Amino acid sequence: MIFLPGKLLLCACLAIPLMGLAESHVSHSRTNRLANQKSPYLLQHAHNPVDWFPWGHEAFAKAKKEGKPIFLSIGYATCHWCHVMEEECFEDEEIGALLNRLFVSIKVDREERPDVDAVYMRIASALSGSNGWPLTVIMTPDGTPYFAGTFIPKHRKYGIEGLTTLLPRLSQQVRDGSSTVNQAVARVERLLEPRRPIVLPPPGEIEVDLDETCAIMASIVDPVFGGTGSGMKFPNSHQLLYMLEHARRTGDSAAMAAVKVTLDNIRYGGIYDHIGFGIHRYTVDGVWFVPHFEKMLYNQAQIALSAARYYALTGDREIRSMAENVYRYVLRDMTSPEGAFYSAEDADSEGEEGFFYLWTYDELQKHLSPDELDLFSSVFAIEKEGNWIDSTNDERQPNNILRILPEGRQALAEFTPEQTTRMETIRKRLFKIREKRPRPLLDDKVLTDWNGLMIASMAESGRLLADIELIEAAKKAYSFIAAKLYRDRRLLHRWRDGDAAIPGLLSDHAFLAWGAIELYRCTQDIQYLDHACSLMDRVIADFKSDDGGFNMVSKHAEQLLFTPAQFSDTAIPSGNAVALLVLTRLARYTGIGKYEEERLALESLFVLSLPGGIDRRTVSTMAMEEQRGTSFEVVLVSPGDAKDAAAMLQPFQAVGRQNIYLHLKTAANAKTLARLAPFTRDHKAVDKKATAYICTNFACQAPSTDPAKVAERLRPRESP
Repeated sequence: MIFLPGKLLLCACLAIPLMGLAESHVSHSRTNRLANQKSPYLLQHAHNPVDWFPWGHEAFAKAKKEGKPIFLSIGYATCHWCHVMEEECFEDEEIGALLNRLFVSIKVDREERPDVDAVYMRIASALSGSNGWPLTVIMTPDGTPYFAGTFIPKHRKYGIEGLTTLLPRLSQQVRDGSSTVNQAVARVERLLEPRRPIVLPPPGEIEVDLDETCAIMASIVDPVFGGTGSGMKFPNSHQLLYMLEHARRTGDSAAMAAVKVTLDNIRYGGIYDHIGFGIHRYTVDGVWFVPHFEKMLYNQAQIALSAARYYALTGDREIRSMAENVYRYVLRDMTSPEGAFYSAEDADSEGEEGFFYLWTYDELQKHLSPDELDLFSSVFAIEKEGNWIDSTNDERQPNNILRILPEGRQALAEFTPEQTTRMETIRKRLFKIREKRPRPLLDDKVLTDWNGLMIASMAESGRLLADIELIEAAKKAYSFIAAKLYRDRRLLHRWRDGDAAIPGLLSDHAFLAWGAIELYRCTQDIQYLDHACSLMDRVIADFKSDDGGFNMVSKHAEQLLFTPAQFSDTAIPSGNAVALLVLTRLARYTGIGKYEEERLALESLFVLSLPGGIDRRTVSTMAMEEQRGTSFEVVLVSPGDAKDAAAMLQPFQAVGRQNIYLHLKTAANAKTLARLAPFTRDHKAVDKKATAYICTNFACQAPSTDPAKVAERLRPRESP
C-alpha cells in the first residue's frame, strides 16, 4: 500500500484554479496592481489585501525612498504550497496590513521570469542552505537580500516561525542595523563578487569517455521501476534521450534496458493518465503510483520524444502508442486555436487534488456492466475501498488511482482482439463521463522556450513515426511564435491574451532554434534553417558570457544582482545544453566555422563540469554523442521539378535516427542555401537528374544519380 504525503514543504506542486480568476464576475472589495498583469499566477493574487507590486523599477524606487525593506515572493500557478501560503497569509487581513505597513511587497511568476527566479534561488541557497517554491526573500531598502525561506505560515507550525512574528522582527532588524542583517548582507556580497574567468583547455585536450559516462547514468536507474531515486520520482526524460542517443551510436544494451524499464513503468503507473492520456508532473513515491496531478507541457514533449526514439530503434509498438497518445492529449487539451501550446493543466478541481482523475468503485460499477467491470478490474488495480491512504489523516480514501500492476500487464498481454476492442470502448466511455466533471483549469500562457521544446519534439517524432499531423502541428506552432513573439528583431518570452512581453532568454532562442532545425530536417523548407541560424547568431551576439558559455539573459536586458547562467538540466534542459546541441547541428549543416568554434568552446566547458553530476548534464552529453557518431552530410540537387527527386529522397526517410544532415537543393532555394551553407554553392545536377552528394567521416564520395547506390551508402551501421 502506498501512502500519499500530505505535507511537502518545498514544492508539493499540486494545482489551483488559473483561468477565470481575474475575469470572473465575482465582486472584490479591493484590487491591487497585479490586476493589470497577464500572468495567471499574478492574477490569482490581484485581490489580496497585500499591496503587491509586479517586478519592476517602481517597487524598488518606493522601497528606497521610504526606507522600507522589500518582501519578495516567487512562485508559479501549479505550486501547491504557493496556493496554501496565499490562502493562509496573503488573503489574510492581518498579514496584509503587516506587509503594507512594514514592507514593499513584490510578487513574481517564476515561469514568466526564470531569470529573476534563478538569481534569488541561488541567493536563498547561500543564505539558508535550501530553496524551493514559494520562495520568500527579504531585502534591505537598497535591494540587498538578508533573509530567505520557502513556505512560511501565518503562525508557527511545522517548526517554521509564522509571519505574524517574523515580519515585525525582520523589519526591526533593518531599522536597528542589526548585526544579523549585516552578516547576511556580507554573505550575499561575497556571492556577488566577480568570478575569475574560466580558463578552458585547448579543444580536444580533455576527452570524455562516453561509454563510461553512459554506464554511470544507466547504473543509477532503478532496475525494477526505472527512473532515478527511491523517493519522489520525476520523469527527467532528457536522461532517457541521452541514453537512447548513446545506444543508437554504440548498441549499448544496458542503456536500452534502462530506458525500457523506465518507459514501461511510467506508462503502466499512476503518473500516466490511462483515460485521457498525457503524464502528470511527478509521483510522491518511487513506483510511479501516486502523482501530483498537474500536467506540464515540457514533460509531455520530452517523454513523447523519448518513446518515439525508442520505437525508431526497436519497433516496439506499445511504446509507439504511448508517444502517439501523449501527443494526442497535447493536441486536444493543450493547444490553442491558433496552434500555440499552453503551459500546464491544473491538478485541482472542486477544491480537491486529482478530483478530475480519480474513480470510486461505485462510480465504475454505475457506468460499467458487471462483465465490463470485471474486464477493467483485471487490468487496473481497483479496490472497493479505494487504493490509497491519505497520510494527513491516515484514512483510506474511497478513490482509486488508475495504474496497471504486473498481473494487469499479464492480462493485457493475453487479451484477445475482442477484449482489446472492449477495453478501448470502456476507456472512451469513461473519458466522456470524465469530461462532464469540472475540469482542472488551464494555465494558458504561451512560453516561447516550452513551445520550442514541443515543436522540436513533434517535428522529430512526426518524422520518426511518419505522422504528418505532428509535423503540421509543429509548423503551426512555429508560425504562431514567429508572428506573435518577435519585436524589433528580438524574441520575446511570453504571450497571453494578445500580449507579448518579457525579453527573450537564452532558452527561448536555443529551444526555438532546436525546433527550427527539426522542422528543416523533416520539411526541407529553407526558412527553418535560416531562422535557426539567425536565432543562434543572436545567442552568440547577445548572450555570450565572459566566463564561458552563454548567460541566461541578454546583455540588453535589465540588470539583476548578478547575471545568471544555467548549465544543469533540471526538469527542463538547460539553455546552454540545448545551445550546444543546436551548434553541433548547425556546424554540420552549414560548414560555417563560427558555429564549430562556439561548439568546441561550449563543449569544453561542459567537459570540465561533467564529473560533478552526469545526471544533470545529459542533454550536453547527448550533443557530444551526436558529434562523435558517424554522420552523413548530404546535398541532394533536384533539377527543376524532376520526378526522380522523390525516389532519391526515399532512402533518407528510411534510415530513421541516423545523423543525416540533408539539404534538398532546388532552383527556388539555391541562393538562400548558398548563403547559409556556402559549400553547397557548386553542387549541380548530373545529366539533369536528381543527384546526391554524400560526405561522411570527413570524406566525400562521387555524386550519384542512382537511388539504389545512395541507399547502400546510407545503410544503417549504428543500430543496436
